Amino acid sequence: MLRFSASPVVLAVVAHVLIWAVTPALLIGNLHQDTLEAAYWGSGAPLSLARHPPLLSLMIQTVLGLHHAPIFLLLLMSQLGMAVAAFYVWRAARLYGGPQAAALAVMLFVTSLPASFFAVQVNHNSMLAPFWAATLYYALAYFERTRGRDALLLGLSAGLGLLVKYELALLLACLFALCLLRYRAVLRRPMTYVAALVCAAILAPHVADALRHGGHAAAYALGGHEMDETGLVHSVANICVGQILLFAPNLIVVAWAARGRIAGSDKKALVGAVLAFGPSLALIAGVVVTDQVAQPLWVLPFASSCAVGLALLFDGAAPEVEATARRMALGSSGLLVAFIAYLFLADVVGASIGRPLTFYAADSRKLGEAVARLWETRANGPFCVVIADPVLAASTVLWLRRALYVDFDHAEWSGPQNVRRCGRSGGIAILTHTSEDALILKAFPALRTAPRRSLAVPAAFGFSGQVWRVDLVFLAPA
Repeated sequence: MLRFSASPVVLAVVAHVLIWAVTPALLIGNLHQDTLEAAYWGSGAPLSLARHPPLLSLMIQTVLGLHHAPIFLLLLMSQLGMAVAAFYVWRAARLYGGPQAAALAVMLFVTSLPASFFAVQVNHNSMLAPFWAATLYYALAYFERTRGRDALLLGLSAGLGLLVKYELALLLACLFALCLLRYRAVLRRPMTYVAALVCAAILAPHVADALRHGGHAAAYALGGHEMDETGLVHSVANICVGQILLFAPNLIVVAWAARGRIAGSDKKALVGAVLAFGPSLALIAGVVVTDQVAQPLWVLPFASSCAVGLALLFDGAAPEVEATARRMALGSSGLLVAFIAYLFLADVVGASIGRPLTFYAADSRKLGEAVARLWETRANGPFCVVIADPVLAASTVLWLRRALYVDFDHAEWSGPQNVRRCGRSGGIAILTHTSEDALILKAFPALRTAPRRSLAVPAAFGFSGQVWRVDLVFLAPA
């Protein structure tokens, strides 16, 4: 039996991890808004008030605590998560198919948009991937082999995954449906309920803390995108976009690599269909029940189960493992070239219209250094960074580990307690010439007459010479 570690596929996965961690880190100077928000929560804001469960914020905090190359290390963390997911994708496919099917599943996952383009975002959707894939594998392994160890690991992976994002519940719903359709005996095994207890034990501290502080993450999950008058149209459009992001690249790869033959086994076809399409159907049902506007990127965690499902469905003509590994390397490299082209195209177009289309280009390190220098010339000790911008000014969290952040773009971070604490310690306000600056000036009136230091934040890449203009204002300690 060909093991994952002995497969040429593992070399293609390692190559994918390296090129997608190193190349973007050499180019970009900033990270996505979702990454920076998660970093904020990990930097000292009460995690019980966060919009998502706490595990990703704690992971990002650990990486930033190394105080070195934060952008590269966060991208590496993201890609290592993709490598773990690829390992479990291989193992899940091997439960029902041969090495060719497993290699095809890994290729479908690695060359998907969630494992490449969107993995650069390092957000809750992309970082759910390893936990989603592990939960999928241990559930299927438990269904097939009835081993207690698989049940315990299922409870562990599901509990940790729910601490990244509650969306893992959609996978659990699909696995429950698969039990009803094919594995009903699982519901009579004591270890099934032991797994549920393990999962509940992992979640218990988070649930207890959330209940003490109002359950912000659960409230946001159920009502953060509530339907308005035009919400139905937006929701349908977003679901369609999400399905295109999820399935279009995979179906192209299937047509290219597996010649599109459907699997002959009824069992394999059933499992494949549930894994490939079940999470999307569960998402649609969840949107209807909770009356929310769906977001396109909610489908990103589905990539691993979709890859396994499609590989099982089209197992009839999966190519040889070596051929699949070569195609995987080629597909991953092609996606990287497309990502680089996107960055440079966004730079040129953004400069031509006078509005940046991507904040990946902004050199956040220069902004962080300027903020630290201005504080050190006026005061010393811990200080506060006051901002009202979710992307550009927020990027100082990557470089300033000793600062308290008061962000007026998020009500949770600009409460009276934080404002008073900031007024006592003093700090630096970053004004980004937007309407939100008025919120900062209202909270700290002294900033209206304080001297300002203008700064043009340069681009880390591109040919346009585009800059982001901000004003730095010293807030004297009380």
